[in-house]
Amino acid sequence: MSEILKKEKSLVTLKMTVKGEDFAKAIDTVFKKNRTRFAIPGFRKGKAPRKIVESYYGEGVFYEEALNEVFPVIFTEAIKDHELDVVSRPEIEELGEIQSGEDFDVTVQVYVRPEVTLGEYKELQVEKEEVEVTDEEVNQDLEIKREQNARMVAIEDRPAKDGDTVVIDFQGKVDGVAFDGGKGEGYTLVLGSNSFIEGFEAQIVGMNLEEVKDINVTFPEQYHSEDLQGKDAVFTVKLHEIKEKELPELDDDFVMDISEFEILEELKADIRAKLYETKKAGAETAYRNAIIDKAVEASTVEVPDVMIENEVESMAHEFGQNLQYQGLQLEDYFKYTKSNMMDLKGQMRPDAERKVRNSLVLDEISKAENIEVSDEDLEKEYTKMAEQYKMEVEKVKELVGRTDVEVLKDNIRIQKTIDLLIASAK
Repeated sequence: MSEILKKEKSLVTLKMTVKGEDFAKAIDTVFKKNRTRFAIPGFRKGKAPRKIVESYYGEGVFYEEALNEVFPVIFTEAIKDHELDVVSRPEIEELGEIQSGEDFDVTVQVYVRPEVTLGEYKELQVEKEEVEVTDEEVNQDLEIKREQNARMVAIEDRPAKDGDTVVIDFQGKVDGVAFDGGKGEGYTLVLGSNSFIEGFEAQIVGMNLEEVKDINVTFPEQYHSEDLQGKDAVFTVKLHEIKEKELPELDDDFVMDISEFEILEELKADIRAKLYETKKAGAETAYRNAIIDKAVEASTVEVPDVMIENEVESMAHEFGQNLQYQGLQLEDYFKYTKSNMMDLKGQMRPDAERKVRNSLVLDEISKAENIEVSDEDLEKEYTKMAEQYKMEVEKVKELVGRTDVEVLKDNIRIQKTIDLLIASAK
């Protein structure tokens, strides 16, 4: 038996009754699971009767674990009876007095899915971006291809200049004393890349091959090594090599070297077509998001913090997994970015709130429009996934399995809802 004592927005206070006989059975189950843990004088370990164990350790020795046994059952029944769509774990607010064989109450608070009041979501007016590719954009892409296919040419008849790639030896000292990390041999450096301390690269400009020069710099106040922060240093540098990037001529020979085309105009046409498809996809995504934003803005929903926090946790977990796929750990990321988990979650929170709000509104629209997912819809999605991941359809079905098929159906249902919004937009 259960009853809702109070409902404030999304927070529900729920009282449930634990039957004395059910609790007694749970105590017996817990005792049998744990009897070997108890050593009672006069009995072999695990052989003492339950009453003896309870008299030795106290009558309530099994209460906590017994409650853990019965609670999921009564809570599941309660949310089913009251048709509650819970979005958080229940928190026990009050626990009635437990007496042997007697019923007792458990009062919990739990957050449920908030109510959504829909606004106007059909025939939304959203301007769609016109897509065009300019000659300048095509030329920029060509320049990138030239850069990617450039070769490095050794320079022997002039000093180093900005943009050159040089090979140097260096030894740094502070107050005449060498420091850790201050020495390098055969080090490759692009002048103007700002890879070194401010002023270091600029002083290499003008040096000749095999020249040795003392370079004076000051370490930043926020330098990663505290021992060097704000310190003046002298680096003795020897210049071994100067290399200059030589770009290939933009002609038909270059085109044939890097592509399946034979003349420059064909390559330009291909670049233009690909840029168009990329920009078109971006414009369609922006249009889709703008329509969703308008539908959400027109609706009213108070999102409980717990839903946002759950989404943040999910996003942070996914972020960590993606880093692992790249061979990094979260600890490495925090070290490189000088941040921590709190910073990361803080950055994710606005996006998390937007995702939750969008999901709630789109779900409510799908209900209002009676949008359902047919077997045909599901089969189409399986086929699409099979093509995307280059698998057999049956293999995709096997991987999705029975557990994730409902998640997949929800995704399809929401996509059909978005398609409806787009189709009705002006």
